[in-house]
Amino acid sequence: MLYSYLHFFGGLSAPHTSATDQGTDWRNSDPQVEPFVEIYQGDRQDYEMAGSPRANTSTDSISGFEASGYVSNALGMGYQLGFEASSDHISTHISFTNIWVTAPTARASWMECKNAGCTALR
Repeated sequence: MLYSYLHFFGGLSAPHTSATDQGTDWRNSDPQVEPFVEIYQGDRQDYEMAGSPRANTSTDSISGFEASGYVSNALGMGYQLGFEASSDHISTHISFTNIWVTAPTARASWMECKNAGCTALR
């Protein structure tokens, strides 16, 4: 339902805290509406791959643990994703989001991600 909604309204989505019980196991993905993923969240942990710096594990995950949600699993399945890291809720000044765009406008930012799959973030 989410993908249909996003296609209808021209929206985008990014998997969030992917290797937790809030995340995904990458069974479903639509690169047109999910062109990038949150790989790190300053308020929580890293979701790149097992053993990466600040990676969550079954013993210390802040929000449950789902190893199948690591971003490395999505890449291994052939998904091409841009990456985003952010502070999220209360961890300001730990991580920031940056997007390289062709023009300094909201529309250019939106279209860069939507049409090019956030190639500047790969």
